[in-house]
Amino acid sequence: YDVLVASGQAAVDRYARHGVEIPRERFVLLGRPQSGDVLPATVPVTQVERPTVLYAPTWPGNSKVPDFSSIARAEQIIRSLIAADADVIFRPHPVFLRSKRWAPTLAMLDAILQADSADPNTPGKHFTGPEIVTDWSVADCMNRADALVSDVSSVVSDWLASSKPYLMISMVHSLDDFAREVPVAEGAYMVDREL
Repeated sequence: YDVLVASGQAAVDRYARHGVEIPRERFVLLGRPQSGDVLPATVPVTQVERPTVLYAPTWPGNSKVPDFSSIARAEQIIRSLIAADADVIFRPHPVFLRSKRWAPTLAMLDAILQADSADPNTPGKHFTGPEIVTDWSVADCMNRADALVSDVSSVVSDWLASSKPYLMISMVHSLDDFAREVPVAEGAYMVDREL
């Protein structure tokens, strides 16, 4: 490359921390323009009668690199959010929609949320299905949510513009190592892979 575009100094520092030496003049710092459409919170989540939580798991990858995705815990996460009287926006990474391997899991998760929304005995009003990924931007999802549950994903960095609370799931690291290796986790509520 002639230049390496990074969002900020933390991204530059991450390369050096992992032993990848790149001269500083080769970096162009761009910020996160994609978070420009993310609106800040208007009230604290504690004042929202029935909060809406965006659950946005990242893609697990196709190689032997560490799998940071929380999708393996998605059913437990979604059922816990329903039990906590939250509405859920389920927006998996777009690559999930092209995966035959994950299609049954997505269908099962959609069915759980759709059943709770359709049940007249529950107040659940959830948003799920392929159209949430294809028709709603990430910012659309964020602007409809009061809190975020995610893992190691760029969604978390964009979420920071909202000033709303977020929970990150560490599927690989201990929580101490997680905060050190993934600096955005320092501002999050954190749980390990066992939730």
